[in-house]
Amino acid sequence: MNLTIHHVSGNVSKMTGGIIFDVQDTSVPSAYDDVVIYGNDVYSVDRSGINFGSFWWCRPEVGRTGDLPYHPWGKVTVRNNTVHDVGGDGIVLQYTDGGIAEYNTIYDVDMRSGLLNNAGLWVWNGNNTTYLAPGSTTDLVEERQSQVESTLDISNNIFVNHGSGGFTWPDSGAGPHTYSSNLLYGNRPASPPANGFGITGDPLLAAQGTGPPGYQLTAGSPAIGAGRPITGNGGRDYFGNPLPSGPCLPGLGAHQFSTE
Repeated sequence: MNLTIHHVSGNVSKMTGGIIFDVQDTSVPSAYDDVVIYGNDVYSVDRSGINFGSFWWCRPEVGRTGDLPYHPWGKVTVRNNTVHDVGGDGIVLQYTDGGIAEYNTIYDVDMRSGLLNNAGLWVWNGNNTTYLAPGSTTDLVEERQSQVESTLDISNNIFVNHGSGGFTWPDSGAGPHTYSSNLLYGNRPASPPANGFGITGDPLLAAQGTGPPGYQLTAGSPAIGAGRPITGNGGRDYFGNPLPSGPCLPGLGAHQFSTE
């Protein structure tokens, strides 16, 4: 919190840079919990500004199976940081369940990594509620790499779009992307994916656009019980509530309203 981190000489690995959390133990399923990265100035670092790593990341939804099944982190918040003059990525939220990145200032990224893939802020292998405020032009989902497209399974998410962003794909098409059980509310892009965004009602979030509690569901939300079971979901939502098992379906987004 409130640190100045600068001139870190890393390498082409995303797991070198300014602020790095990495789970490397392979004997017991492990994850960080209740992580807040707040008010830091990170600059002149390579390759990442703020990033998260884990050996416990394998699940079919990202095209990987193995001996270390997905074990996500809970309660990860990256807020009010300034990240600039970064060799590669600015901020990457990986392996988080309901991770939140908000009110960060990111500029001058991908300064020294050559032809490797980088972005200012992106999320990978996580479960999310995504809120775009009025005036935002940020895309809901974006991929611009044209040579090798990612394998994506985008499911059980809430997208609240009060901006004008849509879906951007490489020139070669949508790639191996699948969607299911997502809610899209607000401004609907002209060409959303054909399937997977059939739920369009107001998700009835507690106080969208505020801190983490504002993204909890309230009674009557169409997101309650609208998800599909996902193998290796970590067992709990962002707020520590247990996820349902058996015939009860999970909700959408970062908050499990009920397990009944």
